Amino acid sequence: MCGEVIATLKESQKPVLRKPMGSLHGDDVSVVESTRGCSQLVCVGDIITYRVLREGLVPKLSIVDGRSCRRAVSSEVLMGTQHPSFRTVELSNPSGTLTRELVLAVRDALTSPHRTRIFINGEEDLAVLPVVMLAPHTTGVLYGQPRKGYVVLRVRSNIKQKVGAILDTMVKMDPSDGIWRMLHGD
Repeated sequence: MCGEVIATLKESQKPVLRKPMGSLHGDDVSVVESTRGCSQLVCVGDIITYRVLREGLVPKLSIVDGRSCRRAVSSEVLMGTQHPSFRTVELSNPSGTLTRELVLAVRDALTSPHRTRIFINGEEDLAVLPVVMLAPHTTGVLYGQPRKGYVVLRVRSNIKQKVGAILDTMVKMDPSDGIWRMLHGD
């Protein structure tokens, strides 16, 4: 089953998304230390989810796909992205796209009283975008920066504006779809 694609990334956007949108931390910096003051945590990626859980933090939302740098993660890492308090949602999201199912699952997870692990068949490469748009201010969004460490992006108005501009330039299947108003907080 493949999710309903609502937008695809333009090739010209890829360099913009390769740059960290938040503060970059090396692997030697504690996640606990780098996320002080965040009201809740969201992890996008297997390695960062594994690391956060190993450091004793349990994110509100974790989005994983069983891969890192387009290669399957070890069974230790995959098992290490699970936590007894997570409810798990499984969905499909092809590389370079956003699906309706992903956006709605992120919305539901962020408003649910439960902690959630979204497992994606496909790729979670763009999941940070709906997370930022739907997460409350002061949420810490963590994602990996290949071969450099991890990024902590603190959700604020200026970050939502930046991510909103990225979403606005994506190729939309139906620009009048109400999901875009929802993502922009309308």
